[in-house]
Amino acid sequence: MTQTLTTPTDPAHTTHIPNVGPIQITTRRDDHTAAVIYTLTGHRIHGSISIRVALPLKTPTATWAQFGFGIAADTPADQWSDRLTINGTRLVGNNYDTKIDTLHGITSEGAWRRIRRINTTTNSTEPAPTHTTTRTLTILAALITDFATRPDLPELHRLAAARTARHELDTISARIASLEGQAADTRTALRRTRQRAHILTQIASTQELPKPPVDLLPHL
Repeated sequence: MTQTLTTPTDPAHTTHIPNVGPIQITTRRDDHTAAVIYTLTGHRIHGSISIRVALPLKTPTATWAQFGFGIAADTPADQWSDRLTINGTRLVGNNYDTKIDTLHGITSEGAWRRIRRINTTTNSTEPAPTHTTTRTLTILAALITDFATRPDLPELHRLAAARTARHELDTISARIASLEGQAADTRTALRRTRQRAHILTQIASTQELPKPPVDLLPHL
């Protein structure tokens, strides 16, 4: 199992978020997943939110944030532990397109679609209740604002870039192997086609065909 390197957990502190109320927050950085994990306790609020730099290979500095409900891990988000629960609704999922400086993505029209829960009857996700969504978006805005002011944000960007590069290398390596296989098939087909062309050239340049009759163009 990969050893997870984390910075020490910051001491718990209580912050007041307008329209939400006081929330006790502990914070730690997980270098393996490149995430900052915020663990929350408040009135009808408990669980964790993980935030990390999103799309790190597209920009030279941290520009986008990804949030996920629970403690970030190398598993699908619906399997993360300690998923955030608000108003009795256990949230699920993650999102990649929140601007760190403007919060566009969680403050824009349609942001409510990003706050989801699992429908246990259909085993699919669905939008969370309206009041839960409103509280969650308010909390996310406060946490991403905090994330944007972290002194280690450049280092978090570097960690996210390295993590993304490792994942993309796996895909690229598989693609290279596939292309090399295709190239080998192409070289074989080219050799056989040239051999056929050579036979056709010989037939085209002679007045007599071989006797007794033979398959002049054997399968190549």
